Amino acid sequence: LYQMLRAALEANQLDVASDAMEKILAWYPDGFAGDRALLFVGEGYLQQKDPARARQLFARFEERFPASTRLPELRLAIARTYEQEGNWTAAITNYDAWIGTFTNSARLPEAEFRLASATSMAGQETNALTLWTNLVVRYPDSELAPHAQWCVGLYYNGHGDPYNAEKNFLYLFSTWTNSDLACDARLMAGRAAMTRYRYKDAIGYFTELYTNAACGVDLKIEAAIRGGNALMTWVEVPETTNRLAHLDAALDWFESVARSFPNHPQAPAVWIRIG
Repeated sequence: LYQMLRAALEANQLDVASDAMEKILAWYPDGFAGDRALLFVGEGYLQQKDPARARQLFARFEERFPASTRLPELRLAIARTYEQEGNWTAAITNYDAWIGTFTNSARLPEAEFRLASATSMAGQETNALTLWTNLVVRYPDSELAPHAQWCVGLYYNGHGDPYNAEKNFLYLFSTWTNSDLACDARLMAGRAAMTRYRYKDAIGYFTELYTNAACGVDLKIEAAIRGGNALMTWVEVPETTNRLAHLDAALDWFESVARSFPNHPQAPAVWIRIG
C-alpha cells in the first residue's frame, strides 16, 4: 500500500494515493507508514495547487501523530499552504513560529529563506532584506545562501542603488563560484556597472561571462551584446583615439556572436549592431 501510494503520487494520481493512505490508516493504525502517508499525500495536494485540502490532511496528521519525528516537516508544509494562497500574514506567522520551535533543525535555512520571501511579498521589503542578509551570514554553506544573496542584489537593483547591487552580485559569484546563479550574477553586476557608467568594469563582467564554459548560450549572447553596447557607449573624457578602438572591439564582440550562433533568435539584433 505504501509503495502504491508513492507510485501514485509520482504519476499524479492523487485519488489512488488517497485511497492507499486511508487503507494504511485504517488497517495499520500503529504501522510505520501512517504519518508518512498523510504527509506525502498532503504535499501531493500542495503540488496540485490545492492548499485547503492539503491543510486538512496536515491537521489530521498533527492530531493523530503529535509526537512524530516528521513534525518539523509537517509544520513547514502548513506554512507553505498559506504561502500558496497568498496569505502572507499567516505564512509569516507560521514560519516565525516554526523558527522559534525547531531551533536545532537542519531545515532552519529553508524556513528562514521562506520567511524572508513571504515578508517581501507582504510588502515589508526592508525587513526581508535584513532576513536575507542574516541568512547569508549565519548559513554561508547552505545551498540557499547564494539565493538569499541574489535577493539582496535584486533588492538594491530594484531600489535604484546600482553601487550596492553590483557589490552584492559580485560577492555572489565570487563566493559561490559553482552556484547556478553565478552566471546570472555576473550579468547583473555588469548591468549595474553600466548604470554607474563604469564601462570598463561592466565589460570585464561580460567578458568573464562570455568566456565561461559553465554559462548558458542565452546568457553568453546577452553578455556579448551588452559588452558590445558598453564599448559603443564608452566615451572617455577627454575624447581620444580610443573611441575607434572601442568601436573595433565592439565589432569583434558582435561578429563573434554572429559566427558562433548564426541561428539564435538574437542573431538579427547582432547584425543590426554590426551595421
